[in-house]
Amino acid sequence: MIVTTISEAKALAEERLARIYSEAVVLDDSTVETDFGWIFCWNSKRYLESGDYRDALAGNVPLIVDRANGSVHETCTFLPIEEITDRYRAVRGTLGTASFAQALFAR
Repeated sequence: MIVTTISEAKALAEERLARIYSEAVVLDDSTVETDFGWIFCWNSKRYLESGDYRDALAGNVPLIVDRANGSVHETCTFLPIEEITDRYRAVRGTLGTASFAQALFAR
């Protein structure tokens, strides 16, 4: 499935988030568009409503949605977005059945 709009990509990210944490909300202002797709950051709905850091989630990894095939990949919290995008570009055509998160830890 080729993803052509940010709305389509966000819907795919939200589908994945619904399986991870039902109260998750994509942070639209933090979304990054790249040549390969989009990177979506997210947090809890409660945190967005309250602004109280005690309601914020920890370990909520950004999600990549690849525009070429609609695949959704969990990333990591230990690298800056710029390095995540560089590493994804380097492996995106070679992932096969492995997840990007597995590829990150294999380096």
